[in-house]
Amino acid sequence: MRTNSIAGGRKIERLRVLDASWTDAGFDARSNHKDPSTQYLGESRPMSFQRLSRVARGIAHARPTETNPGARLLEVFASGHLAKSLMWSFSDLLFGYFAHIHMGLPASDTGWILFVSLSYSGALDVLAAGALSAFPGHEARVPRLQFLGGVVTALAAALLFLPLHVPADLLFVWLLLTSLLFRTGYGLYDVSQNALVSLLPRDDAEARRYVTTRTTLSYVAKVIVALASFLVIGTGERQGAALATIVPIALMTVVTAWLMSRYRIGSATGNGMWAPGSPPPISLLMPVLAAVAAQICLLGLVGRFLPFARDPATGAAIGAPLVLASVVGGVFGPLLADRVLGKRGRFACANLGFTLACVASALLILFGSSAILVIAAAAVFSICSGAIGVLVWGEVSTAVRVHGQATGRRSDLASFALLTATVKLGAGVTGLFLGQLLDGYEAHSPTAIGVIAGATVLGGLVSIVAMAVGRARRKRFV
Repeated sequence: MRTNSIAGGRKIERLRVLDASWTDAGFDARSNHKDPSTQYLGESRPMSFQRLSRVARGIAHARPTETNPGARLLEVFASGHLAKSLMWSFSDLLFGYFAHIHMGLPASDTGWILFVSLSYSGALDVLAAGALSAFPGHEARVPRLQFLGGVVTALAAALLFLPLHVPADLLFVWLLLTSLLFRTGYGLYDVSQNALVSLLPRDDAEARRYVTTRTTLSYVAKVIVALASFLVIGTGERQGAALATIVPIALMTVVTAWLMSRYRIGSATGNGMWAPGSPPPISLLMPVLAAVAAQICLLGLVGRFLPFARDPATGAAIGAPLVLASVVGGVFGPLLADRVLGKRGRFACANLGFTLACVASALLILFGSSAILVIAAAAVFSICSGAIGVLVWGEVSTAVRVHGQATGRRSDLASFALLTATVKLGAGVTGLFLGQLLDGYEAHSPTAIGVIAGATVLGGLVSIVAMAVGRARRKRFV
């Protein structure tokens, strides 16, 4: 009897040790789910190959637990948004230069490709969001849609920057087709990632952290791409550097999208499942969308010409350092806006101050007398642009949440699809302007410089008024 009790005690002890090893490996024995906070396997005891393979299979098929998911979700969201921003920034900042300088496409044709592909991508955002929102529990499909879009985006990006020797009469067709393929994947990837800004947060404070994180990482990505631009902006002999730079970004896109696809929206976030999506609150969003259109098409037009800029005094190319300076400040813009908005009643001051400073710095970029002054103005322009981005995305996120609480129906996908469609259409219009004004800008034509300056001032005024109107409408809605 004593022998049996000792054997039974040893068996129970072995089971306890086995259960402890699984707990160390990141599994909850009661839920059989992997704990996302676990970063490595327990190292306190040796593990057999059989047990190690069981743990590996469990990790591959596990879903995150529902215990305190906020911080972990924010980290996964942040990594995914950084990858998406790297992809967007590289294509937005450098595709025009790559097509015109490296591939030899005429400036007007480059502008048309940017306009057509970005306009198509904006329309795709709205159509994809509308189709997906028609299904009950559509938010649960968002991470999987993001993963699908990420894979297509990664493959198409490699094709887009592939330095092929294409005949001149086929070059326009090749770049247009690869651009449309890239925008198709990126449209699915973008609309799902942006919808997470309001789907993942559980309250207003957390929503603000998501918006600040999103905007900050957008400019961190631009800084990284600006540093990479020193490899791309140069002679045609460096055209292979564009492909070498985009491949790691493509791999990061796929990995981070896969990580987010393992989360189930509604169970992991604690937000619950909602009814089929309702139409977006147009009356709340329209003023903000008008402000975004003015910011992209007019106020931000000067940013399109930065890679082609030259020192006003010597005529030397300063495109790469100017692009770098124009995005470094943007990392601090969202943090500055967050501090300003942290004090009640400062939205109007932030809207007016940041926009006017953005206009003034853009004019200095155009009319500055020295390279140092132009570079400093570009940094200020970036800080103010980043701060304005926090205002815009914060207003849209809050409008969606307020509308959802009032109606019981979410419109995250459709609302953010309208926002991203506006951004992309605006970027397409600026690409068209680039094609029409680039030759005059490079020749320092007073007409071209005057058009860009006038557009900047007009865009600033429209943005200030539209943002103020949108804020007032949302307060009346509440």
